[in-house]
Amino acid sequence: MEQAIEHGDAARARAVREYSRLIERGRREFDRISPTLGMLEKSPDDADANLAAGRYYYWFKNDWPRGLPMLAIGSDPKLKDLANKDLARPGDPEALVAIGDGWWEFAEDQPSLQRTCLRSHACELYESALPSLTSLRRAAVRNRIDEFHNEGE
Repeated sequence: MEQAIEHGDAARARAVREYSRLIERGRREFDRISPTLGMLEKSPDDADANLAAGRYYYWFKNDWPRGLPMLAIGSDPKLKDLANKDLARPGDPEALVAIGDGWWEFAEDQPSLQRTCLRSHACELYESALPSLTSLRRAAVRNRIDEFHNEGE
């Protein structure tokens, strides 16, 4: 980071600082969640523990395959519903878009990092549906994907 500052690259220095903060935050979150993960080994159906662990896996690890089943058992009704729909992975592209829309809308009131993770996942669902959508619907979904990629610019 010091080299970036010495060479006058303020944007790179900011990015390095932000990345360092994210790494530290992830370490603190792992320390916080470790007892919960241990508790799940003894009580795999504990709804609150599953919610906490599921959030950790999608938010900090971007490990949706591991986090979704936990959210589906978890104690948050909205996340539980979205996770169960997502796990069902319907073949209908409109259903995939609807699930993506659910994650997108849920992200609306979340902190920045969570919102980014949730919307990134929504965009993955949108991308998988795109080839099978009608041209008008494809354009609307593509606009949402572009909106995500242009956030923060």
